[in-house]
Amino acid sequence: MRKAKYERRLEIDPDISVKETLERLSLIKGDKLTNASILLFGKSPQRYFLQTEVRCARFKGTEAIKPFIDMKVFDGDIIEQVNKALNFVLEHTLLSAWLVPGKVEREERNEYPSDAIREAIVNAICHRDYESTGNVQVRILDDRIEVWNPGSLPDPLTLEDLKKRHKSIPRNPLIAKCFFLIKFIE
Repeated sequence: MRKAKYERRLEIDPDISVKETLERLSLIKGDKLTNASILLFGKSPQRYFLQTEVRCARFKGTEAIKPFIDMKVFDGDIIEQVNKALNFVLEHTLLSAWLVPGKVEREERNEYPSDAIREAIVNAICHRDYESTGNVQVRILDDRIEVWNPGSLPDPLTLEDLKKRHKSIPRNPLIAKCFFLIKFIE
């Protein structure tokens, strides 16, 4: 709530009770937590949703075949999963650095734009089909990074729509709203 208040100027007292916070975010119905509240803030969401993990792997070569160079499975809440998956990618991709004449500090650039990787991971987690038994997967190969999730595009979106300006149609609107509030998505 503090992050949402700071990032989006959400008019809410960050010291209100957990129940009141969840009610304000529509993450509780009566006395029952919504699935989104468990995924976003639960201590062990995998107790209720086994499939809600992010599997990250670094492969040698240009095909996703064993042996792995490294492989990690991230569980916990989906906000943590975004950060852990992004860190995995940054640890397993190149960072170039160079000196610029007249500057004391060196310049650095990741092999892949970290904003683009973060957005791909956030989208995969936010918009996945949580009823599917599949996992979000991040595969790092020598020539590319693949990020995918179980599920299809929500109707009426098509692959062609994604290549141009299109309406936002979140599969999981409560998750999308909370990700928006903490500036994970726009």
